[in-house]
Amino acid sequence: MQEGSVLEREVASRADGGAPAIGVTHAKESQAPDLDDELDGEHVGFSPRGIAVFLFLMLVGYALYWAYLWFITVIERGVNG
Repeated sequence: MQEGSVLEREVASRADGGAPAIGVTHAKESQAPDLDDELDGEHVGFSPRGIAVFLFLMLVGYALYWAYLWFITVIERGVNG
C-alpha cells in the first residue's frame, strides 16, 4: 500500500463530507472548552502575591548588588584607590 493512497482516501472522504479515514483522529467540537465565560475580562479572586514577592526579591537583589559594589569600591580599595 502506498502513502499516496491513504492521502487520496482522506481527501476523497473530506470532499464527500464523510468520516475521516481509518487511523486519523480529530477532536470534536463538543470537546472544545467554552471560552466565552473566561474572556469577559473579569478576574474573580485575583491576588497579586506572586507579583509582589517577585518585585520585592528583585529590589532586594538590586540593593544587595549596589551595596556589594559600594563595599568593593569604597571599603576595599579605599578613598585613594
